[in-house]
Amino acid sequence: MMTRRPGRASAEDRLAALIELKRAVVADRAAREDAAAARARVREAALAAVDAGAGATEVAELVGVQRSMIYRWRDKAHSI
Repeated sequence: MMTRRPGRASAEDRLAALIELKRAVVADRAAREDAAAARARVREAALAAVDAGAGATEVAELVGVQRSMIYRWRDKAHSI
């Protein structure tokens, strides 16, 4: 971690801060992509459960969404 000095930061401090920022941005993007993939997997599994005979209410409760969301996911999947 860099120390703060009164006045203008050194070029090394600026570069170190920018490098850390870039690492944080890359990690954030990877986390967002992972989260999007996880949400897609949940949607697919929820629709598969409904197709297998589970009730939309039961599936919605397990997923943590409103029942209407299950129907929206199904309608969107069938319109593609």
